[in-house]
Amino acid sequence: MLQATGTQMLGAGSYGSVYAVQHRRQTCALKCAHSNGVIPLWSEMKWLQSIAGAGGAPVPLASCPESPALLMSFCGKENLREYLRKGARSGGFSLEHVLSLALRVTERLQDLHRAGVVHGDLKANNVTLRLDAAGNPESVHLIDFGLSRRAGETRPPKRDGRDRYWYCSCMDSGSPLSPLCDLPGLGAIFYKLFMGRPDVPRGAADLAKLCARRFHDERRPALEEVRRRLAEVLVSLLPSEEERRAPAAKEARILAQFCADAGLPTVAIPQLHQHLRPPHTVAEGGDGKTFHTGQSGQARGNLRAFKDLLLEAMELRALDGRGRGSQRLEGVCIEMLCLVATDAAPSAKRPREDEGEAAGVAEGTLAQAPESKRARGDPEQVARGPAR
Repeated sequence: MLQATGTQMLGAGSYGSVYAVQHRRQTCALKCAHSNGVIPLWSEMKWLQSIAGAGGAPVPLASCPESPALLMSFCGKENLREYLRKGARSGGFSLEHVLSLALRVTERLQDLHRAGVVHGDLKANNVTLRLDAAGNPESVHLIDFGLSRRAGETRPPKRDGRDRYWYCSCMDSGSPLSPLCDLPGLGAIFYKLFMGRPDVPRGAADLAKLCARRFHDERRPALEEVRRRLAEVLVSLLPSEEERRAPAAKEARILAQFCADAGLPTVAIPQLHQHLRPPHTVAEGGDGKTFHTGQSGQARGNLRAFKDLLLEAMELRALDGRGRGSQRLEGVCIEMLCLVATDAAPSAKRPREDEGEAAGVAEGTLAQAPESKRARGDPEQVARGPAR
């Protein structure tokens, strides 16, 4: 597999090397253990099986015990650190794009915490991006779970003298880990994203400082508070001086770019009519109308009120059917300043983004990895658009 045409090394670490390989016409990731990395490799495989894709984590597809290796779903060729470096060399990214990346990493971490897992080693190197043909982020993934633990578990204290500024103090003391222990790592990622940018709003800069605190205190925010404040900063950058029923062409382009960067799917007017075709009931309020059918739509009469609706869309996307009456975001119609959400049944299963990659893998010397009991989909369904 390593000798096949198209194989590319993605990176190397203390315990192994990772390659992009082709298997059954699909791109997969193959991690080969160094001599000192066999035990960590099998430990990581067990973690990935139990996580089952939470946080965009790679899904184990097959393993090879004779020559210790693990075949996984592909989560992108570039980590966040490399992506930012390349962006800086090519003129940099817009403020909205940088803030949207911060929001998307935060939402991925929320997804991991919902699975009861503390990452423990969160940093820009351990976040990867799948890019589309134009080089824009298609999805965001958390990787490298060698130091992860279930919430409430402990790790042997780290006392080798190295300054790991992205570690919570609990990693040094051996105290039980909690989801808040991942905030210093998230703060370190925010610093990478915001570094050298005079245009970062003070609210976002202050949030990064609070997250980066290594010691637990009352000033360290909960992760949902971080997500909410980032979303509010993002929405505050949208134009709001004009209040008209339909956005002008320039404003529509700004809103479309915002939705693409923030990972909010968009709905065209013909699709909107399909969603809201009769019979339906309409409730009118001070800011607009709410339609109820098998799906629900909320329309706002002006751009300023529509910003509140975008915050609600981000919240629905982050919850992904786990709250707000089990609603799931269907899309945002920019032309009609409208949001559409679907009432999802509790037992509804979502399609896995990497389902095709997981099907029928690994024959011969590769032993098929056991199927996880907890089937998950990839919560990140991103509307593509120019990133810069």
